[in-house]
Amino acid sequence: LAVKAGTVTAGGADVFDYGEDEMVVDGRLEEHLRFWGCEMREMKKTGKTMAEMQIELNMRYDFDRITEAGKDLVAVSGPGKIGMENIGNSCYLASTMQLLFTILELAAPYLHSAQNIIASAPADPYGDLTTQLAKLADGLLTAKYAVPAGAKDGGDVAVKPTYLKAVAGKGHPEFSTANQQDALEFLQYMTELIHRSRAADAARLGAGEEGDPQGLFSFRMLDKVTCKASELSKYIDRVENTLSLSIPLERATNAASVAEYREREEKRQKVAERAAEEPVKYNVAFEDCLATFAEPETIPDFLSSATKAKGEAVKVTKMRTFPKYLWVHMRRYVIDENWTVNKLDATVDVPEDLDLERFRAQDPSGDANLLPADDDAPASAPAAGPEPNSEIVAQLVGMGFSENGSKRAALAVQNSSAEASMEWVFQHMNDPDFNDPVVAAAAAAPQAQAAQDEANPESVAMLMSMGFGDDAAKLALKETNQSLERAADWLFSHAGEIDALLQAAKSGAASAASAVAPEPVKIDDGPGRYKMVGFASHIGSNTSSGHYVAHIKKDGEWVLFNDSKVALSENPPKDVGYLYLFKRNS
Repeated sequence: LAVKAGTVTAGGADVFDYGEDEMVVDGRLEEHLRFWGCEMREMKKTGKTMAEMQIELNMRYDFDRITEAGKDLVAVSGPGKIGMENIGNSCYLASTMQLLFTILELAAPYLHSAQNIIASAPADPYGDLTTQLAKLADGLLTAKYAVPAGAKDGGDVAVKPTYLKAVAGKGHPEFSTANQQDALEFLQYMTELIHRSRAADAARLGAGEEGDPQGLFSFRMLDKVTCKASELSKYIDRVENTLSLSIPLERATNAASVAEYREREEKRQKVAERAAEEPVKYNVAFEDCLATFAEPETIPDFLSSATKAKGEAVKVTKMRTFPKYLWVHMRRYVIDENWTVNKLDATVDVPEDLDLERFRAQDPSGDANLLPADDDAPASAPAAGPEPNSEIVAQLVGMGFSENGSKRAALAVQNSSAEASMEWVFQHMNDPDFNDPVVAAAAAAPQAQAAQDEANPESVAMLMSMGFGDDAAKLALKETNQSLERAADWLFSHAGEIDALLQAAKSGAASAASAVAPEPVKIDDGPGRYKMVGFASHIGSNTSSGHYVAHIKKDGEWVLFNDSKVALSENPPKDVGYLYLFKRNS
C-alpha cells in the first residue's frame, strides 16, 4: 500500500494498492502509519486528494470550454455589445440582464425614455429601480461605453451595475448579499420586480403592456390528472414563465464510455505523471429531455373525488399557450437523498430551432369523463374548510416526511406548491406538533385563521428595525403566512404601495395585495416554433458558487459576454447551458 502523505488527516487519507492497481480503504490505517512514526490525529492536510484533483481537472475543462479560454477571440464593442463590470459575485446579474436587455420590447421603453426617466427620478434616484434600469439600457444599448475604433484594449470600459444590484436586492435575504446566486431565481425575481415597477411608473415609461416581461414570458400549462380507479380526469390550468426540463442520465447515449472513463480515473495514481485526459461526460439528447417532460407521471397517493379513496393517478402535462419569448431551464443541479446539491455532469446539445407544437394541450372543454368537483358534496354535509392538496402531500411523503406533517405543510402554504410546502417543512419539522394529526378542517378553520392573523412580536420588531411601521409589518406577515423572510421580501416589493395596501386591508379586502396589484397580464399565444436568442452557462459545482457567462446571437454572430469582456464566439457551448432564451418565429 502507498499513502499520499499530503492527504493524511484524522479522518483518513488517499491509499493506493499496487497489487490491486486501485484506490482502497485501509481499515487499519492509523495503526500502519503509527508504525512509521506518523500520528494521524496530529496531521494536517497539505495536498489535494485524487478526488479533488479530478474535480479541479473537470472544473478547468468546463471553465475553458464555457469561457472559450485560450482562444484568440476578436473583441467587439458597440450598442448591444457592451460588457458589465463584475462588482463581486455579480456575474449572475450581468448574464441575466444581458439576456433580458437583448429583448427589444422589454428594453425599448427604458432606452427611448431614459432622459425623461432620469429627469423625473425621485429624490433618491439610487433607490429607484426604473431609474437604474434606464441607466442600464443607456449604457448597454448605446455607444456611450463603446471602445473607440482602433483601440487595442477596451480596458475597464463597461457598465458598473452597483446601484442596480443594490436596489434590486434591497431587503431580499439572498440578492442583497455579495454571494453568488442562482441565475434562474434572479431571472424570475427580476421579472416580478420589473412587472411591478412598470405598473407603478407607467407615465414615466410611456409604455403599454407590450413590453411587460410577464406578458412576454408567461404561458399556460395544463395538467391532466386521471384517476386509475374511476378513469375520470380533472384538469389543472397554471401559469409558468419558464419551461424547466430534467436531464435523464439513464438515457445517455454514451453510458459505457462514461463508465470506462471513471474506471480509468479511479485507477489513476498520479495525474501529473501522465497526460491529462479530457473528462468524458454523459451525453443526453435534447429530445429525451423533452420526452421526459411529456411522459405520464404516476401519483401514488391520489385522493379521488369520485371514489372518495386514495389510489393511483396519472398526470400528463402539456403547454396550453406558447409565449413570444420562451425561457428553457436545464435542471443541471439536483438534490440527492442527503439533501446535498449536486451538478449533473452531462452535455445536452440544445438546437437553435425548436418546434414544440406537438406538446400543445387539447381543449379540455370537450372531455365528458371528468372527476366530480371537490365541492360537489351532499347538501346535508357540513361546510368543510380547506383540505391539503393530495398531490403535494404525496410528493412530501415520497421524500420521507410523515403524512400528518406533509398535510400541515400543504395547508400552511394554502396548497400553493410543493416547493413552498417543502420550505415550510424545513422551518417547522422540529415543532412539537409537526407529526400530530391535522384537526378537522371545518373545526380548525377559525382557529387557523386567528393564528394566521396573529403576528409574532419578534417578527414585527425585526421588520420595524428595517424601517417599516408596525401596521405594515403585521400586514406583511399576514399576507405571507407569518414567514419573516417572505414578509421582508413582500414589503420591499410593495414599497410604493404600502399606504394603499394598509387602506385596502382596513376596508376589509380579502387580500390587501390583490386590491392594489397590477392588472393581470394578457398571456400571448402563437405557433410553438422558436429560434434561440442566447443562453447563460454556469461553471461550478452548485449555483451558490462558480461563474456565469452569456452567449447571445447578435446580427447573425454569436457573441460572448464574460462580465466586462465582450468578444465574438468561435464555438458557443450550447450543450452545457443552464438557461436558454428563445424567440417565437413570426
